[in-house]
Amino acid sequence: MDPLSIATATSSLVFCVVRSGKALAGIYEKYQDAQRCVFMMQTECTVLAAALSQLQMHFSTVSKSAMARYPEFVIESIDLSLVGCTLTLSVLSKEIEKLAAADGIDIDKNKPAARLGRGKKIKYLWKEESMNELLQQLRGQSSALNLLLRALDSSSIDQILSILRSGQDTFHQVQRGAASIRQAHPQEHYAESILDMKFDDTQTIYSLDDYKALHDRDVPDPIISSLGSMSLGPSRNTPESRPASTEVPSHEGGLHTHYDAKYDLWYTIDPQTREVRYLPKLSPNVPLAADSPRPKPALNRKPVPAPVQLSKQTIPSPAIQNAQPAREPTQPRPPSAPEEQLDFAPWKMNTDAKFKTALENLRKEKSAPAMAVGIVSADAPPKIQVVGYRRQGCSTAVTRADCFVVANSNAFTNTVLGVLVERGLFRWDETVLELFPSLAASRVHPFHHQTTLAMLAAHLSGFKAYITSVEEGELFDYIRHGGASVEDQRFAVAISYLGRPPDTTPGTGGYAWNWANPILIASAMEQRTGTSLESLVKSLVFDPLEMYSARFGRSETDKNASMGTAATVDNPTQPCGHHADTREPLDPAHYVLHRGAFYASTGISCSAPDYAAFVGMHLRAAMGMPTAVLRGDSGSVGENTAANGGGGGFFYTKLGPDQISTPGCWMTATRDWAGGEAIWMDGRCDGWACTTWIAPLTGKAYFALVNVDGGMGVKIADDAVSLVIRHATR
Repeated sequence: MDPLSIATATSSLVFCVVRSGKALAGIYEKYQDAQRCVFMMQTECTVLAAALSQLQMHFSTVSKSAMARYPEFVIESIDLSLVGCTLTLSVLSKEIEKLAAADGIDIDKNKPAARLGRGKKIKYLWKEESMNELLQQLRGQSSALNLLLRALDSSSIDQILSILRSGQDTFHQVQRGAASIRQAHPQEHYAESILDMKFDDTQTIYSLDDYKALHDRDVPDPIISSLGSMSLGPSRNTPESRPASTEVPSHEGGLHTHYDAKYDLWYTIDPQTREVRYLPKLSPNVPLAADSPRPKPALNRKPVPAPVQLSKQTIPSPAIQNAQPAREPTQPRPPSAPEEQLDFAPWKMNTDAKFKTALENLRKEKSAPAMAVGIVSADAPPKIQVVGYRRQGCSTAVTRADCFVVANSNAFTNTVLGVLVERGLFRWDETVLELFPSLAASRVHPFHHQTTLAMLAAHLSGFKAYITSVEEGELFDYIRHGGASVEDQRFAVAISYLGRPPDTTPGTGGYAWNWANPILIASAMEQRTGTSLESLVKSLVFDPLEMYSARFGRSETDKNASMGTAATVDNPTQPCGHHADTREPLDPAHYVLHRGAFYASTGISCSAPDYAAFVGMHLRAAMGMPTAVLRGDSGSVGENTAANGGGGGFFYTKLGPDQISTPGCWMTATRDWAGGEAIWMDGRCDGWACTTWIAPLTGKAYFALVNVDGGMGVKIADDAVSLVIRHATR
């Protein structure tokens, strides 16, 4: 299989996905009982189109010689994924045509047609089971393509093999889906390989002319516009002119090899003809990664507008009591000489190389196995640094692609809530009786009747009892060993906590982080939307931000890889969490809270660049700027508006003058380096810790992720963030 065949197939499939997405948008308003499924299918079409476009761009620049270096099963995986996409989209397009025809829409002409009688009911037209199956297949296709993109972006064959092995279940799902379609439609003659397909066959995929006609319409297409703004990785555009760069020794034929740092590409210059030729990523002529004269550029994300300055506001920061896992660190400041043996003077960190050296010195001083830090700007790509090793005692260094556990996923849960508030599905002033209509008022303690959604989100609900001890530990045992679904586990937490009196007065008793608050929010969202929290986070946060490494928990492959087997104990493929006291690796099998119902509070893992995308989104939203996830206002209640609380609106506004927490689960604090008010959060759980600071007034944000547990892990993350801030504000 040659690169041109793959590029041609993906190009044609993009047109098919765009057409299907547009058709889904056309029937969205007509099918009230199925809007959730249609909306999710639109989202998956957008993600799938972006992945296919990225795959097309990749193979448009790959030579045949570079193609030959890919292992055979990599090519087979690509073929399998593209064939699966073709089959799924073929069936989807036919189902959409039936729905549109029943509603009087001519898909081919895009013109209104005669409508059927009003007696035709949606429940007889909508095939819930088959459409949900197609939705799952679209998700499987997106997951498979994103795995392939991650593998193709890797710098070595070993990394490609590791990524594809970890995704074997995904590829098996695609294979089963293709077999299911063939079995359900025996009269159709589907091709076994993309080499057997004709890409101008409009009965299965749409031609270029049809796509151009769609693209030239006066009404903008949301799928096309979303595709145009999405970027799944570093730009693959090959520059037209020869840049100034570093020369390395020739590898063959007397050609001079150079590195173009701007585009992260190697190229050769023929000394006789002076012809310049850029080399593909996996070309045999590309020097090893260690030969690169400078680090790989940061991932390019969506372009953002210029920062919007907010009015400064001085807000005191009262002490936090019983905060778990969040707590207030000391204000980041240069360490004094008696307390710090290492010399981290700002003028000695005036380059990225010196800063990385200082970060490595800090890691060694604190005995941290690994850490990842980031500087996020509202108007520039993030700067990421990773140092250390995946596991204490091993020699495998961490990479930018490695997944760290974000030890406080409460922010992701509340972000989904903010999106649903913006869309009108929730109100911040709803009471728990409105959030849980299935609970009779008699089952909710009277002291909770006036507790609002905003209080739950800001951890002002009055809950202080630790979840492992509620009801003498029976609730915790039920969650871990009861065999109930995750949704039922979360609802059980709501029943238990709302049935007992609060520990402090809701709304006025002061901030107290508690596991129950995000779990109750997740349960309320699941009941109202009919969708699991995990699916909501994926479709509303991970996918729009292109966080393709993000997941809930760790896969069994990652768990084994991080701990190491007899063959990989010195070469794990993912970082491992560690005990705070002994720095011994923590077996993922012993993770207590990274599972099930607790994913609303902790347990999301992702790479540092993907986490930077999440932090950057909140930075821009806190500045009042629209983002791919939040609009920037996130609703308002009463007097707590953007005018009184900063450009980020109610989501980033503390609930009262004597409080420090916001409905976004962020805390507020005043810092000189932030130009005034900043927001922050941290967390620690099951071998990991994190700290994140956002300064909307300066358009900057900073974070640190470490694989050390407990308060010690948070202290290391705090020190790392302090170092990052001093480097960024030097």
